[in-house]
Amino acid sequence: MPLMDNLKPTILVSACLLGEAVRYDGTHRRHDLLTKQFAIEFNLMPCCPEAGAGLGVPRPPVQLVAIDKKLHALGVEDSELDVTAALQQFSKDFLYSAGPIHGAILKARSPSCGVDSTPMFNNAGDQLGVTNGLFADTVKRMFNALPVIDESKINNRQACQVFKIAVEQYFKECCGL
Repeated sequence: MPLMDNLKPTILVSACLLGEAVRYDGTHRRHDLLTKQFAIEFNLMPCCPEAGAGLGVPRPPVQLVAIDKKLHALGVEDSELDVTAALQQFSKDFLYSAGPIHGAILKARSPSCGVDSTPMFNNAGDQLGVTNGLFADTVKRMFNALPVIDESKINNRQACQVFKIAVEQYFKECCGL
């Protein structure tokens, strides 16, 4: 059982939050709490669905557009650019092959990673509300009990602590501890 003492829960993290310059504009959104404190307590698994889907860095920005009750990731400047299928395929492939994950911290407002914070538009460009990004939605559907939060909420000490406890509990349940 000594090996189990060295194991730490694995948290899936949007790569831009770990300092990787993978955002659409070639920048990152490094989050010090993640790269310093969380990196000590947890194994962090970076992922950028948009870069992973082959969309390039930099790339044209996309937004979520509701068409016939389905979400599409379309270009902001060129609505003919539709990366929906590429993002959905990458999401499924990555999550099936990722190995055990015990939580996820994703980039707020992202068309791929946003957790209940991504603006959703109609064809006329009117904002209809907010929703999950395509990758975040796949994570939540495939792992409905997985603790998932966006980086804006880990700035709240209480929400951060609740998330950490949920990750530890999920890890224990997964490992049969």
